[in-house]
Amino acid sequence: MANQGHPIFLEDWLYQNSGIGDTISSRKSSSLSAQAIIQAWTDLRDSLQSQSFEPHHLQSLKILCGSQNVLYVADPQAKLLLSILSLPNVSLPPESYPLFLRLLYIWVRKSSKQSLIMIDSTVEVLSDIFSEKFYINKSSSFFSEGVLLLGAISFVPSASEKSKTFCLELLCKLVEQEYQMIGVLEGVLPNVLGGIGYALSSSVNAYFVSI
Repeated sequence: MANQGHPIFLEDWLYQNSGIGDTISSRKSSSLSAQAIIQAWTDLRDSLQSQSFEPHHLQSLKILCGSQNVLYVADPQAKLLLSILSLPNVSLPPESYPLFLRLLYIWVRKSSKQSLIMIDSTVEVLSDIFSEKFYINKSSSFFSEGVLLLGAISFVPSASEKSKTFCLELLCKLVEQEYQMIGVLEGVLPNVLGGIGYALSSSVNAYFVSI
């Protein structure tokens, strides 16, 4: 959190006030070394260069997501993640998608200002993922991380109205079609409510409210 009144991650505030207890402390690690984080990013760059995705690349994603409290994802790292997600003829494991979405969410929430080009690129990749990959690799974590990221992007001041509207429309579609996934796994509900909370705070939330 930036401070007590303004949490960086809205779902964290929801966790803390939902009676779940020690979920946050149990789901995140802050003890990973800087060297481990650097190595994880190096492994992911190797994945892009080799046009492949191996088990140790999945482990790198898990390492990075496990260091959420101390991790900063800059534009170059976000671009790397988007490039891997867009690799042609590379089959990513189903469990990798929620991790990619989580890292992009960290980028959106921790960056002081995201470029319009990067946001538009992210929205384009998300469009492809949720039209081609989600229904093949459907899971509660994929669903909840997607809702959270879409809501967060709709809340970004520098995002175009087109990108915000797309995210709001897709978020509404996911919640409407996959609402039965809410509450299936611990942590899904706060993530979904967090995504909806960001969406309701979007500058174009008139569409969302009208649904």
